[in-house]
Amino acid sequence: MTIADFANAEPQVIALWPGGAPGSEDWTQKETISAMQSGMKVIRNVTQPTLTAYLPDPAIATGTAVIVCPGGAFHFLAYEHEGIQVAAWLNSRGIAAFMLKYRLITTSDDFEAEVSQRLGNRGEMVEQERIMLPLVRADSQQAVRLVHQRAAEWGIATNRIGIMGFSAGGRGDDGGHAPPRCEQPARLRRADLRRALPRHPRAGRCAAAFPRPCQR
Repeated sequence: MTIADFANAEPQVIALWPGGAPGSEDWTQKETISAMQSGMKVIRNVTQPTLTAYLPDPAIATGTAVIVCPGGAFHFLAYEHEGIQVAAWLNSRGIAAFMLKYRLITTSDDFEAEVSQRLGNRGEMVEQERIMLPLVRADSQQAVRLVHQRAAEWGIATNRIGIMGFSAGGRGDDGGHAPPRCEQPARLRRADLRRALPRHPRAGRCAAAFPRPCQR
């Protein structure tokens, strides 16, 4: 299957927060796909985070899964080369891939200029990250939790679930996917899955998450 065929397939899309994403319930911006001047397509203005499931051929499936988090400076998602293409690469190696579409800073049609302006103003960007990081980390944690919950459905071993992020997508991994309070269904910790996960040449970060009993 070519990358184009892979991109045109109809994978399952799962809402992370069916009842509405906590912390952004009043967001009204419209999600859109835009083309940058370079021709690269990106997703902007995400308000309803999702996971898109790309499952490998059962004949070669390894029981390993990776949540893939595209980058884009918290303003957009480079979903083709840091999402779909990575998923195809993982699937060819028998690994299930789940592309995470996480919440983003609001942008207008002139988003490239807005990104450039914010990145050039350290104080403004620090403030934007202060607002966005808790939301991105919450989306990442929920993504890991969801894949664990539905692992049997997808033929995944719960001790072989990893997450990889590109650029800003790697920042959602900073919290180690550890739910902050014991009333969460499971406490998650980082672990080394590098022997189970082939190293993708564009991966900015790669960490793993496993469930364990909550420590009180």
